[in-house]
Amino acid sequence: MKKLIFATLISLLLVSTTEMPANAEDSGVLKQNDHLEAYTLEDQHEISHTLQKDTEKVIVSFDMKLSKKFHQWLKEKDDSYLADRKTEYIIDIRGMPSIITWLFAGPKMRKYGFQILLIKEGDLGDKLPKQEGEFTVIELDSNHKATNISFLNNIDAITKSIE
Repeated sequence: MKKLIFATLISLLLVSTTEMPANAEDSGVLKQNDHLEAYTLEDQHEISHTLQKDTEKVIVSFDMKLSKKFHQWLKEKDDSYLADRKTEYIIDIRGMPSIITWLFAGPKMRKYGFQILLIKEGDLGDKLPKQEGEFTVIELDSNHKATNISFLNNIDAITKSIE
């Protein structure tokens, strides 16, 4: 029975994987000096949040391995660590099969005290710049204009960016 469940989950994972564009040019992807449109996303507790007026940074992960490392690091901080630094954290989980999210990822994320905004559907994830295996860090001015966009692949670089 366990083998059947495992095989079914693997099959769903392979069939449900969504291909996302890798290139930002001429595709409506946010670039430096562009205005980041306000978004509303649910967090891991299914509570809706809209981009805050005072947000200065948005960290986006498109990579589950990186997210896990970041979560381990964040667990050692106060739950308000990101909010205190006017930073929002987003994970694009559109490519994750909903059964995996429901059975495994969701319950694990709900244990974290820090806020994780989730892109579950829609095209926001396509509008945010990305590079494979890296976090996207978007720095914003008071009008949500992207003053800097960087791609970071380790916790030390993320720490320096946040602090």
